[in-house]
Amino acid sequence: LWRDAGFGPGLSARRARALIAASGVFDAEWYRARYGGEDRIGADPLGHYLRRGAERGFDPSPLFWTAWYAGRHPASRRFGGGPLAHYLLGLGSGPNPIFDDAHYRAQGDLPPRMSPLAHYIAAGAAEGRDPHPLFDTAWYAARQKGLEGRNPIAHFLDRPYPDDPHPAFAAAVYLARYPDVAAAGVNPLVHFVLGGVRDLRDPSPDFCTARYLLRSAEARASTLNPLVH
Repeated sequence: LWRDAGFGPGLSARRARALIAASGVFDAEWYRARYGGEDRIGADPLGHYLRRGAERGFDPSPLFWTAWYAGRHPASRRFGGGPLAHYLLGLGSGPNPIFDDAHYRAQGDLPPRMSPLAHYIAAGAAEGRDPHPLFDTAWYAARQKGLEGRNPIAHFLDRPYPDDPHPAFAAAVYLARYPDVAAAGVNPLVHFVLGGVRDLRDPSPDFCTARYLLRSAEARASTLNPLVH
């Protein structure tokens, strides 16, 4: 049990394994490629993630940022099953910086007890649902060659120099204009959402964040990202 390993209330290791495996969030091939050089993954990548990977901040796939989620939901660090199980059970929201659970739920009903991310993997991406106001699933997927059934947002997050996620966001231009972002290896949309907008950085040549805020009192008073506003 997770409790035997020092974890708090939550799921047993067996139940956590079943929950995560059914969700589609865990990508064994990606996990082995990403962390095989740092640790001995063995023949059971999901087992490794449950035993020690999550505790070390390893991500199960590009879709779930373990350390980032745990930082926003500290109780998940000691939850039986770890941060990912905590999320899949509906105890927290935001599996990564550009997956907005509330925005996703607003696009249609979900099956009972199914997390937004699990639904996006199973059906939402194919239906053209968007995980974030600044990620247009259908628009992005239509412009990719060799997507080969990969989840669009996983594909986007896993690339060091991604294509534009939305008609209003110019990823290559953002990286060229702000070389510190490129040098840090940070995804451009993630950077803009988490901090770039506060620094009044521009998401494209057609949108000046500072000018928009200067001209719109409503935008200044809103909690919405100015580009979304």
